[in-house]
Amino acid sequence: RILNLGGSAVDAAIAVLLCVGIHNCHSTGIGGGFLMNIYDIKKKECVAIDAREAAPSNAHQRMFVDGNPPPSSVSGGLLGGI
Repeated sequence: RILNLGGSAVDAAIAVLLCVGIHNCHSTGIGGGFLMNIYDIKKKECVAIDAREAAPSNAHQRMFVDGNPPPSSVSGGLLGGI
């Protein structure tokens, strides 16, 4: 439908990504990450987009090691992307 309404393949892929986010909400969707390769035929250029989440700079490996996690690894901004 998106293509029939004049949208691009990228528009259609984003619409599919949002639908997949309903089924796989733990791995993709409006708040999750994705990977996309786009080829622009007019520019003859390929672009790769890496929109996977990343842990904040203050996150560290020891946050989840000893079975007694600090509060910052259970709630708050530091656990994002982990």
